This record gives sequence, structure tokens and C-alpha cells, in this order.
Amino acid sequence: MREPYVLHLPKWYPHRGDPLDGIFVKRHITCAHREIPAMVIYLRSEPLPGALLWKSEWEQGDEDTPIVTLRVYYRKHLSGFSFPDRLLKLLLYYLLLFTYGVKVIIKRGRPCMVVVHVLLRSALLAATLRLICRIPFVVVEHNTRFLSKMSGWHARVGLPLIKMILRSASAVITVSQDLGLAMRQNGLVHRNYLRIFNSVDTTIFHPADPAPASTEKFIVLHVSEFKNDHKNITGLIDAFSIASGWAENMELHLVGYGRDEDLVSQKIAESTAASKIIMIGTLTGPTLAQAYCNAKLFVLFSNRENMPCVIAESLCCGTPVLSTRVGGVGEVIHPGNGMTVGINAVGELAKVMADCANGKIRFDRNAIADEAAQRFSDRAIGEEWVNLYRRLGSW
Repeated sequence: MREPYVLHLPKWYPHRGDPLDGIFVKRHITCAHREIPAMVIYLRSEPLPGALLWKSEWEQGDEDTPIVTLRVYYRKHLSGFSFPDRLLKLLLYYLLLFTYGVKVIIKRGRPCMVVVHVLLRSALLAATLRLICRIPFVVVEHNTRFLSKMSGWHARVGLPLIKMILRSASAVITVSQDLGLAMRQNGLVHRNYLRIFNSVDTTIFHPADPAPASTEKFIVLHVSEFKNDHKNITGLIDAFSIASGWAENMELHLVGYGRDEDLVSQKIAESTAASKIIMIGTLTGPTLAQAYCNAKLFVLFSNRENMPCVIAESLCCGTPVLSTRVGGVGEVIHPGNGMTVGINAVGELAKVMADCANGKIRFDRNAIADEAAQRFSDRAIGEEWVNLYRRLGSW
């Protein structure tokens, strides 16, 4: 008898060009894999050499993450013209998705469940398998596009398609209750909305002694993909510039990468606190965890969010969080583990940072970490996923 497994169809997933892209999706899959084996099919358009239309790569995984992954890279430019390329790529996408979906089922047998990570395209395969093979599927949504009222093409075409897909889904999983509410406000009604937070590997992200050099400073840490319209890093720099004049020995450490790195660098150069702002670059795993532990405060000044992984990682390390009141942040931040401020409230953010640096606001880091581990650890989130699989899957 073939081993039961769950088939995952992610829109975002780590790939050869960016090992951090969609890492939160991989974390969701990984945290339940020891009890429920996983198979991932991920398609991505990329420039390919010569006349090659697509290329497939199998990854068998390792001892830490034994997830079998099939990545299919298909040609990004087909005709050389924008509109025909969009249509041709969509047709090629579905040809490859269904072809490799059938190949996987022939090779591994019928999955017990299909999980669609982020709507919409891969959901068509899941809905087809539900219709023909009676294989249940669930949708996991992370996308911030639902946080505002959808309009234009998305409202006229996208929403009706999503509504049709969701009718046959067994559940809709969101990473925050706020996102589930926003989806319902966009007309995406479903009988079974559930919340499962993003997970954190607490074998890596846990309290640790700060590096000796960091103990003498009040380090404010920010971690993100540098998209300023989303993360408002320039607003954070403005607030820090003000706060550093009210509190001595502050430093702002910016960890990450992205399209707006030059914009952020220019903003730092223009800041009155430029000597106290350090761009660290990309950190992952233990080095990122140490950055959280070195920091006295983690700050996210975003204009919009769902429930960011970086907030959960910071809390698991015992580092309090200062964030804007957006998305699902209010579902996890309370006076015992952090504070929230208004969107783009530069003066309010500056005052809270300065008050923390001057010792007017204090936190129990061990209590923060203990509570966060119970809520976000792989074990806690993995149990939620396994229970969901067993309750809704065709075992």
C-alpha cells in the first residue's frame, strides 16, 4: 500500500533565484511533515536558455525537511509581446500544472488532501481533483490584496472565479482573523474559515545571551523585504532620527534586502542620525535569531500586514515588538509583549522608542518568549495542521 501524503500547490515558494521567497509557506508545510508526508509542486516563470520551454527539478529534501519538491521552471518570454505572452504563459502554466499533477499521482498514488497556498491559479487543479477524484482540498491565504476592497479586473473576473473555487473547498485557512474578515467583506463567504498562525522554528529562534558589543547599546531592529510602500522604512528612519535625539546610545539595525535598498540608503544618508543607522543585509537562521536577541526592541512600521513571520520570530526570541495597528498584529501584540501605534504616526513611534530606550517602558523577555513558543512553535502549529488533515482528509 502506498504511503498517504498531502499534495501542496503554492503560489510562492523558495526557489533557486531566492531561497527566502515564500519561506513562510515552506514553514507551514514543514511543521507537519513528520506525521503527514508532503509533496510540493511549484511552478515559476524564468528566462530559460535556448528554445527550452520548461525545465523540471526534483528535490528529495533532507533529514531536517524531508519534503519531496517538484519545481517546474517555464519560459518567461514566449512571443516577445506583452499581451500574447500573458495568454501563452497562462496556457503553458496550466498544461504543466495538470501534466505534472497527473504524473505525481501516478507515481505516488492518490493524495489524502490537496492544499492550495495562495489563490488563484493552482486552485483549478485542486478543484478538478475534488470533482473527479473526490480528493478534498483547503485554501491557505496570506495575500494582503484582500485587505482592501478589490476593484477593476480582480473584482470583475477574479472574485467570481474565487467564489466558484471556494464552494468546493473544505476550509479556508488564513494567517490572521483580520484577513479572514477582509475576505468575507470582499464577498468570499465560506462556512469554514479557520486561523492558523505562521510557524517559527524555536530550536533556532529562542532567547539567548546578546553579543557583548550589543549590551552597551539600545538596538532597535527592523527585518523585512525592502518594499517601502509596504514596510514604510523611510518613515521608520524619520521616527528613529527624532527618537535618537531624546535617548542616548540608540542604534537602528536594518536587516533585509529588496527593490528599495537604494532608496533606504539615500534616506539614511540624509538623516540626522545617519551614524546610528546600520544596514546589515540579509540574515537567516541562527544569525538572524542572534540579531533578535541582541536587540532591545523590534519595530515594524508597515502600512499594511497580515500576521508577519518576523513578529512571531522576535517574540519567540523574547524581544518586544513595536508595530503599527495593521492586519492581524493586534491579535498577538498586547501590553505584556509590545505596543502598537497608528499608521505613519512618526511622532508617536518616535516617542515610544525613546521611552523604551530611557527605561520608562519595560518588558519581561522570558515571559514573552514562553508565551510565543506556546503559540507559534513548529510543534504547536504542526499539531493544528495534523488535526486539520485528519479531520478533513480522506484517510
